[in-house]
Amino acid sequence: MAKRNYVVALAMCLIGVFVTHAQRRVTEGAMPYTPTRLEWLALSMEAQLGQRLSPEDPYSVSFVELDSENTILIYARYLPTLDRRILNTRIENAKEVIRLAAQAKGWSSWLKIREDVKMQEVNPN
Repeated sequence: MAKRNYVVALAMCLIGVFVTHAQRRVTEGAMPYTPTRLEWLALSMEAQLGQRLSPEDPYSVSFVELDSENTILIYARYLPTLDRRILNTRIENAKEVIRLAAQAKGWSSWLKIREDVKMQEVNPN
């Protein structure tokens, strides 16, 4: 009798495991994903320091990872009306924040920072 109860208990346990597993099916959007160090840093900098071009702010700043170069690219565009010193200060501040984040994570030995800064063409239409 004890052996039968053991078998029934084991069967119930296995059924519970299968039912629980079936209920935990994960959608594609909920699948786990581990970003690379560069992806993480670029996303973090974008969230903290990213700037969209607007009537109030005549410049934009974005951060992009360049995996093949171990580089974070600071991508900036500005309108001709902007005093370029403002953008230069913003970029230097961003570089310092990136350096501090890399230093805190122990990534300073391999991380490079590059910038791509250009004046945005204004369409007279």
